[in-house]
Amino acid sequence: MRLESFEYLVALSRHTSMSAASRELHVTPQALSVAIGRLERELGVKLVRTDNQGTRLNENGRYLVAKTQMFFDAIAEVRAQSQAAEGPCAVRVLADKAIKEDFAAELVRRLDEAAQPLALALDYCDLAEVETRFLAGNYDLAICYRDQVGGVPVRKMAAGLYFTSIWRSPIYVVMSAQHPLAKKGSASLAEIAESGVPLVVDAYGMGFVDVLRMFAPQMTIEREDNLIAVQKQVKNNLGVALDYISFDGTVVRGKPEGCVAFPLSDDIVGDLGYLLREDALPSRGTRVFLDYLLNVIAQPSGVQR
Repeated sequence: MRLESFEYLVALSRHTSMSAASRELHVTPQALSVAIGRLERELGVKLVRTDNQGTRLNENGRYLVAKTQMFFDAIAEVRAQSQAAEGPCAVRVLADKAIKEDFAAELVRRLDEAAQPLALALDYCDLAEVETRFLAGNYDLAICYRDQVGGVPVRKMAAGLYFTSIWRSPIYVVMSAQHPLAKKGSASLAEIAESGVPLVVDAYGMGFVDVLRMFAPQMTIEREDNLIAVQKQVKNNLGVALDYISFDGTVVRGKPEGCVAFPLSDDIVGDLGYLLREDALPSRGTRVFLDYLLNVIAQPSGVQR
C-alpha cells in the first residue's frame, strides 16, 4: 500500500467530489479515483459512495481517515523533534529511592560518556509512589525495581505505562558465617523461615515484603532503618538479611565481615528498568538518555541480564 493513497483519502474527506479533492492534491480526478479504487481492492472494503450529491466517504472511509490522521500527526511530531535545535539534552527522571545509593550515583558520575551533552535532573520517591507521581508529574521517564517471581511481575503496571527491563538482579541472602545454613552454600526462603531466625530487611528493601510472604508466609520480618543496623544484627545474632546484587554485578552491597552471601534458591529477582507512557513520544532528551542508559551504564562486566 502506498502512503499517498491514504493522503488522497484524507483529502477526499474534506470535499464532496473527486474534482475538488484533486485540485487540493494537484492531481487529476482520474488519478485520484484510480488511487482510491486501488486502496479499496487492497483492503477488500468499500471506502466511498457516489450519489447525486457527489462522492463521499462511507463509514469505513471515515473510520480509516480518523486513524490515518492520528498516524500523520505522529509523523509530523517525529519530524518536528528531529529538526529540533542542537544543544544539551535535558531530561527529568523520577527514580525509586532504592537505586539512589549505587545506580543513580553511577548515572551522575558518568554523564560525560553520553553520546550527546545531557542535563540530567533526578527526583526520588518511594517505590509505591513511582507510578502515580510519574503519571501526574512532568517527568520524561521513571526508573524503578519491579520484583518478579518465576519470571512473572509481582506488581501490575498502572494503566497507560509500560516497563522495559534494564537487567534482572538476583536477590541475595546475607547471613552470619556461623549460621547453620551458611555451610550449605544455598538457601530458600522456606529454609530461612524454618530456622526461626528473623529476616532483617533494610528500609530500602521493604518492597520485598509482599514477595517474601508469597514464598514463606510464616516468616518473621524485622525492619531496620539503615544498613549498619542490618549488618550488626546479621553478624552478631546469626541473623539473615536480603540484598540485591550490587550495581557492578560482582560485590553484594553491605555484606559485613564474617558473613557469607549467595543468591536465594527461590526464583526471585529484582527487575530494574524504566517506565514510559504508552501514549507519548519520547523527547529528544529521553532518547539520548536511554541510549546512554542502555549502552553505557547497563554494560559493566559481570552484570546479570
